[in-house]
Amino acid sequence: KEGGVLVQLRYGNDKDGKDNILIVMNWSDKYIENYRIPVPDNSKNWQVIFDSNNEIYGGGGCFIKTGVVENKGLFPLGPQSSLTLSALPRYTTLVLKQR
Repeated sequence: KEGGVLVQLRYGNDKDGKDNILIVMNWSDKYIENYRIPVPDNSKNWQVIFDSNNEIYGGGGCFIKTGVVENKGLFPLGPQSSLTLSALPRYTTLVLKQR
């Protein structure tokens, strides 16, 4: 947990990572832009499968309109790269599934 943000990667049983789930929680009162998260190097795209800031849950709906986050490989930490969330609204939980 750093600055009110907690990130957890849950590895699935599928060897190619298609069952991996990434949970991102911003418990702070700050809107965060361009938040970078280390992810396994073999992960290419992540699909947003839950966004608590979605308008259907009473949120502002200001996250990612496409629902897909691409791993750009910008985190040179051995077998990891990173994905960047363009926006992480305050008091928001995101759940992403590796595609």
